[in-house]
Amino acid sequence: MGILANKVAVFLPSLNGGGAQYNMVVLCNWLAERGQETHLVLGNAGGPYLSWVGSGVRVIDLKAASVTTALLPLVRYLRQEEPAVMLVTLEHAAVVAIIARMLARSRHRLVVRVANDLTSNLGEAQGFRNRILAVLVPCLYPRADHVVAVSDGVSQDLVRNFGVKEENISVIGNPAATDELVRLAEERVEHPFFDLSGEPVILGAGRLTPQKGFSALIEAFSMVNERMPSRLIILGEGGERAQLETLAKELGLWERISLPGHVDNPFYFMRNADVFVLSSRHEGLPNVLLQAMACGTPVVATDCPSGPKEILEGGRWGALVPVGDVGAMADGIVKCLRGNGIVPDREEFEEKYGLDRVGRQYMWVLLPGLATDA
Repeated sequence: MGILANKVAVFLPSLNGGGAQYNMVVLCNWLAERGQETHLVLGNAGGPYLSWVGSGVRVIDLKAASVTTALLPLVRYLRQEEPAVMLVTLEHAAVVAIIARMLARSRHRLVVRVANDLTSNLGEAQGFRNRILAVLVPCLYPRADHVVAVSDGVSQDLVRNFGVKEENISVIGNPAATDELVRLAEERVEHPFFDLSGEPVILGAGRLTPQKGFSALIEAFSMVNERMPSRLIILGEGGERAQLETLAKELGLWERISLPGHVDNPFYFMRNADVFVLSSRHEGLPNVLLQAMACGTPVVATDCPSGPKEILEGGRWGALVPVGDVGAMADGIVKCLRGNGIVPDREEFEEKYGLDRVGRQYMWVLLPGLATDA
């Protein structure tokens, strides 16, 4: 990849934990390391991933209290800095970025990354802001110059339900296989469950929200624990914490379940768990599933829209179970714990989800007239 002069901006509300934020930080660092002028424009420069931003990336703090109030500061940024292209992900941030370009009368290229099955995501919309998003997204997304869908399922949903033209969509996976992931997976993190000899550890990770289906995971774990005494760790934070803690206590599993919240290094947990479980009701291309596979851990995943079936190639690289079927989930977990889990071929996995491959694909989309192979 040659050194490119055109300015690339990536817009996010903040760097609070999440797959989208992680992926964009990884991409920004990759671009900057190759000499590309890269701005990470944040509604508010906070969040655990801020410390992961490389020194070559210029962080722009709009100092906004919310994504909505970031609109006018973003307009000023566009007028002053005149980036050649802006990449944006997350629905509320994308809506603000599209409106900001219109208000700034800017001619920069705008690329929207869609990381979730939008029909499912917006179908669950609650609250005034999310109801507004459900109206604005179909109106505004077709105005983007290009859309990146993280999976074929997300792409099909955009064409079928949101008026985005198929020729304006590129399917680009997430950069899961990175040297940093391998390094961090080797760094020890203290957790008592890993020091209990003879008891396997089951891992889940993600925001503690209904979308992630962790209540089903806890119920499945209850069945597993009756057959094979084990432990469950769920990494992440969110509004469902109280409900999940109550469920664990009602099932008599409180001593066997840990919810440590957001952790700086989830990859050690992934590498050392006996099985990773994705229990989601819907996704786009679940980052945590890819990362667990990159750590060499057997996986069980719900066959939700969309992503898991594509990642696991219909079950070739891990067990697929119906959404909400706790019995099938428990059976898949037990199979892995008995040594019958599947570990993906590392070379084949890196060929599809390696950082260099994904980075080059993004460059071809962001600056199509300039991106070339080195």
